[in-house]
Amino acid sequence: MFSRTLVNAVALAAFTLRAAAQYQDMPPAMGPWFDINTQGVAGDYGEANTGVNAADEIAGWYDLADVWRTAQKVLEPSVWGRVAGGSGHEESMRWNSKIFEYVTFRPRIGRDLANATLDTSITLKNGAGVETVFTASSPIFFAPSGSHGRVNPDVAENGTVRAAATAGVIAGIAQYATVPIASLGSIKSENQTLWYQIYPGEFDRDAVLEQVSVAKNAGYTALMVTVDTASEGWQSRDWRAGGDTPSGNAQDNKLTWDDLAWLKDVQDLPVIPKGIQSVEDAVIARDMGFAAIYLSNHGGRQLDGAPAPLQVLLEINKYAPGLSDEIPILVDGGVYSAQHALKLIALGSKLVGLGRPVQFSLTMGQEGVEKMIKNLNDDMLVEMRQIGVSNPSQLNPKYVNTQRAAGFIYDGDLQ
Repeated sequence: MFSRTLVNAVALAAFTLRAAAQYQDMPPAMGPWFDINTQGVAGDYGEANTGVNAADEIAGWYDLADVWRTAQKVLEPSVWGRVAGGSGHEESMRWNSKIFEYVTFRPRIGRDLANATLDTSITLKNGAGVETVFTASSPIFFAPSGSHGRVNPDVAENGTVRAAATAGVIAGIAQYATVPIASLGSIKSENQTLWYQIYPGEFDRDAVLEQVSVAKNAGYTALMVTVDTASEGWQSRDWRAGGDTPSGNAQDNKLTWDDLAWLKDVQDLPVIPKGIQSVEDAVIARDMGFAAIYLSNHGGRQLDGAPAPLQVLLEINKYAPGLSDEIPILVDGGVYSAQHALKLIALGSKLVGLGRPVQFSLTMGQEGVEKMIKNLNDDMLVEMRQIGVSNPSQLNPKYVNTQRAAGFIYDGDLQ
């Protein structure tokens, strides 16, 4: 009996040590993407360097770390603080990327990979059940993010839309774009896909329908409704850099599931709730017949302490296995490399969105965005072959090991 007790105690101690190592504190820095001082002390703000040659900068870009450094070099402090910063102590912003380190690939060998391609398609249904198939040259899409004109006043969202057309990727356009959405629709290429993002605010139904009408007439083919802005995030870094005055409740968001259902059924564009952060809400969205589920914590800009989107994806796989086969899942947040995107796709994401990378590359104009997405897509082809698949659609959970990340998934009752 004593011997068995001792063995059990030793085993328990070993398990405790492993668990403690797994739950070690996150470091304050995230490699080249987040400075060691994330809360606005010296070196954390943009440098407003106007003497940068765009062609020379772009020539030196090999991955998103280079893009990030260029953006910090050229943006003025108030713009850098706004785009680069998150809410609170920026724990969620860092965690969005950090969690990828807890997932590793399981490569397979001996496959014919000569015709590898990133070509992607996604099928969305509107409220009447009518399906539309969207095709793209890559599973990467441009997530909707506002105020591109602050990052680059010369081209603003015009550069973003044209770069997306060149790359053949889907582009989400934000309600708070600095170029009117109708103008952006007028410059899109013939077969280009633009989706429109709405901030609901008080959800004035007449005003929402007017927005939708403008977007549809301009050629936008789906609606992404942001659902994670019950109030404005407490964005200390932005305010410290000279941003807007803090407010405890800058938005009076009265959006409900009934409002979303009404929007889905009252017009004929597919509707995608953007900002799902739990398996329960993902299941509700599926059961109510929405076009897709968009996992996002607003790039760590809203609730500090929110789960990373990859974390929510793992939660869905645990508690609602097969959901990604029933409804498309979109994910953004902390994606700064090809391997980040491929891990999300393996776990069930159909499309992977980029927010900050698009804005940061836009500092060097349309050509900067084109170079950024080309680098990322080329890297994805390389890593995809190394994993042992010739198209992102072939990826599934068997290609990743999530054992270390599993400890960060919610473990309790679902309601």
